[in-house]
Amino acid sequence: MKNLVAATVALSIAAGGAVAADMPLKAVKAPAPVAIWNWTGFYVGANGGYGWDDESVGFTADPAFFGAAIAIGNAASRLSPSARGGLAGGQVGYNWQMNSFVLGIEADYDWADINGSAGFRDTATGVTFENIATRKVSSFGTARARAGFLPTNQLLLYATGGFAWGETRLTITQTPLLGCGNIPGCLAATSSGTSTGWTVGAGAEWMFAPNWSLKAEYLYVDLGGRSATVVSTVQAPAGNFYTGTTNFRENIVRAGINYHFGGPVVAKY
Repeated sequence: MKNLVAATVALSIAAGGAVAADMPLKAVKAPAPVAIWNWTGFYVGANGGYGWDDESVGFTADPAFFGAAIAIGNAASRLSPSARGGLAGGQVGYNWQMNSFVLGIEADYDWADINGSAGFRDTATGVTFENIATRKVSSFGTARARAGFLPTNQLLLYATGGFAWGETRLTITQTPLLGCGNIPGCLAATSSGTSTGWTVGAGAEWMFAPNWSLKAEYLYVDLGGRSATVVSTVQAPAGNFYTGTTNFRENIVRAGINYHFGGPVVAKY
């Protein structure tokens, strides 16, 4: 009898173990990967925005004719053709990320239509004049360094500065309202070409998806000065001149999108 009980207990234990062995084990989930947004690498993108300035055109003249006209209020001594307009272009650059700091270089080029015109008309004196000054920035580019920090892995705040160049133009006209045959005749002068200077600014860039970021920035662009001179040979003695001088110091705000090569997200366990 004792042997039978012992055998029965042994069979029960063996059967229980077999059932336990056949029970499915609950899967243990692996820890979720931690996303690291890596800013290092090349990028290329497009941008668009708006530019403006509040620059004026100051005039100097010979004392005998145009200077005398300025003195009696017959010709303008200063005009304010503040420029406004849109711009669009692209950029390319490279970043180096060092923990929460990012250093980089960027070059960009924008087509622009930042222009303004102002005029002066005097009808109070016998020989009446109309003065018009027109200023325009038709394109500009920059080559800049960038330095910033990452308050979050996806947001870069940066300062930037460097070299700037652009196509600028100043046109002035001097027209007698009584007709071009009158003293000093209808005169016009244009100074245009590539101007060089410098730029500084600041911005923010947000990496919203793998390989893609949005940016917004402000730049102050100084492209130097330009002068244009009209000379009249009608009034004796010849050589009466009227010179307009202005600066091209532009405020630029623009937004853009960049594609980052190589993929910014790395899984780290």
